[in-house]
Amino acid sequence: MDDILKKIIDTVLGGFSDFFRDISLVFSDPNVFFKEIKNNNDLFLNSSFYALFVTSIIAVFRTPSFLINDISTDAILYISEIVYSWFIFFICGFFLWIVCRFLLRGTGSFVHSVSAFFYASVVLSVISFLEIPTRIARDEILIRDGLALTTAENMTTLIHNNPYLYASEISVALGYLFFLFLLLKMVKSVHGFGIIRSITSVVISFVFISLFVSWLQRPINYYLLMAFHN
Repeated sequence: MDDILKKIIDTVLGGFSDFFRDISLVFSDPNVFFKEIKNNNDLFLNSSFYALFVTSIIAVFRTPSFLINDISTDAILYISEIVYSWFIFFICGFFLWIVCRFLLRGTGSFVHSVSAFFYASVVLSVISFLEIPTRIARDEILIRDGLALTTAENMTTLIHNNPYLYASEISVALGYLFFLFLLLKMVKSVHGFGIIRSITSVVISFVFISLFVSWLQRPINYYLLMAFHN
C-alpha cells in the first residue's frame, strides 16, 4: 500500500508543469484555452489523465483533515477519493454536455465538452485548497453526527460562528463563482452559444450538479471516513 501511495504522490509531483501551465492559461485567457480544446480532436485520453491528476491534488489536500480527525492515511483511502472524485467530474461533464447538446442544441461533441470540463476542473483544486479549514470542521461533525438530519445545520452553525472558518467559506464561494464564470466561457467556446444559452445551460447544469453531489457526496464521504477512522 505504501508503494501505491508513493506512486500517487509521484504522479502529482510529476504533473506540476502541465498543471501550472494550464491553470495560468485558465485564469488569464479562458477563451483561448477552450478554443484550443475545441480544435483538438485527440484529447479525451489526455484530459482524462489530467482530471485524474487534479483529483489526486484534491485528495492530497484532504490530508490535514485526515490527520486532525484521526483518519488513517491509508493508500486505499486516497485511491478511493481519487476515483470517486474523477467519477463525479465525469458525471458532471456528461450532464453539462446533455444539457448543451440536446436541450439547447449546442454544436460541441461529447469528447470536446467532457474534456473541456475536465480541464476546467483545475479550478476545483484551488477551491479544495481554500476549503481545507472548513473541510476539517465538516469532517469532524460528519464523524460525530453521522448522516443525521441535523448534520448540515450543525456544520453551518459551526462555520458561521467561527470568523476563520467563515472567511474560508467566503473564499470557497468566490472560487465557485469563478468556476461558474469559467463554465460560461467553456460552453460559449465549445458549443457556439451566445450569452443567453450559455447562462441557461450553466444554471440548469449547476442546479443538477449541486443536487447530485449533495445527495451522493455526503454518504460516500461519511462511509469512507468511518472505514478508516482510528
